[in-house]
Amino acid sequence: MNQVESASLVEAFEARGARIVSFNERADLYVVNTCAVTAKAAYQSRQLIRRAHRQAPAARVVATGCYAQIAPFEIIERSLGSICLVGNDQKINLVDLALGEQGCLDIYVGDVRRIQKIAPFFVRRLRGRTRAFLRVQDGCNAFCSYCIVPYSRGPSRSLPLKEVRRQVQTFLEEGYREIVVTGIHLGHYGQDLNPQLDLVDLLEEIEALGPERIRLSSLEVREISERFLSWAQASKSLCPHFHIPLQSGDDRILQAMNRHYTAEEYLERVRLLRALFPRAALGADVLVGFPGEGPQEFENTYRLVEKSPLSYLHVFPFSPRPGTLAEAMTPRVSPIELAERLKRLRDLALRKRRSFYQSQLGEVLSVLVEGRDKETGLKRGTSENYLTVLIEGEFPPGEIIPVKIERIIGQKALGRPL
Repeated sequence: MNQVESASLVEAFEARGARIVSFNERADLYVVNTCAVTAKAAYQSRQLIRRAHRQAPAARVVATGCYAQIAPFEIIERSLGSICLVGNDQKINLVDLALGEQGCLDIYVGDVRRIQKIAPFFVRRLRGRTRAFLRVQDGCNAFCSYCIVPYSRGPSRSLPLKEVRRQVQTFLEEGYREIVVTGIHLGHYGQDLNPQLDLVDLLEEIEALGPERIRLSSLEVREISERFLSWAQASKSLCPHFHIPLQSGDDRILQAMNRHYTAEEYLERVRLLRALFPRAALGADVLVGFPGEGPQEFENTYRLVEKSPLSYLHVFPFSPRPGTLAEAMTPRVSPIELAERLKRLRDLALRKRRSFYQSQLGEVLSVLVEGRDKETGLKRGTSENYLTVLIEGEFPPGEIIPVKIERIIGQKALGRPL
């Protein structure tokens, strides 16, 4: 989401005559699109702001995004110079504010809970990207107890189909062959529109426009409905890749997280996906060390992942976010125990990933060429089922080629183009 919004802001600055330079160069104006999903992300956002102040003390510095939305005064207190703060409710106006005569030396942060319509961050190209990210939804109504996003981005809002068509058609005109459909809570797409729509309505509309590949960013387990599965099986463009957040494999912890499914429901659904899409990549997010997670609760998560058909994991330590319910929850997991659990689960994730890659040996996959691998110097791309594939030969970025998988090198596959 931040990448799409940042790309749109870049194009808007250029339309006003600005010249975009690297963030590592001296500039007249720096914009930091902050994140607050974890304490580490907030820290990294502060570091970028401080770096801008050091590089050019006289420059105008603007901070926007989720961290600027929820903690504007914290940013001001820790900054090395004057700063302008633009909240998510005003981000669409950032270019006008940043280039204004007054110098954007103020706080433009309103109440995101009052936002009723999605801001249309239109973008023509995502620089350096061979896959186009289609932002169709913003905000979230779920209020998971550990998550700051509903407070930083506001309620769920959907991009009308007319705007979706305009954006997809632009991406296709620019030569993009894969569209990645993304949102904060993608499965809630269309519930706020009139007439009300759902995710399948959206996907049918996108597919009718003719992209070669459609990939979904993330879906909650209960949003994988029978209607969705029916569409997915019939689709000729959907990539067999499903990312379904798990967070915990223990029912008591899931309830404390305000996640509305059971561990058994999750396991049954990912097994169904594996049966229907045998070659699909199945991914999950797992949050380790949530308050109250004892050895048995963690073991339940570990065992669920172990016996599941998941292909890869994104494993995160619990990070208490001010303003969330989980901030006050106890007992907390000790740092030593948390580190041990993270290592165990990440080791398991690595084994799952290797096993999935090994299962693709001898298969012919459709690979979108994206660039050059820094380690080997070979061309690198992404298969329809989310393998990172190294390719022998020279092919331009953006091309889709059939590749036979012949070897596994670390966490990458080596293939021979056919």
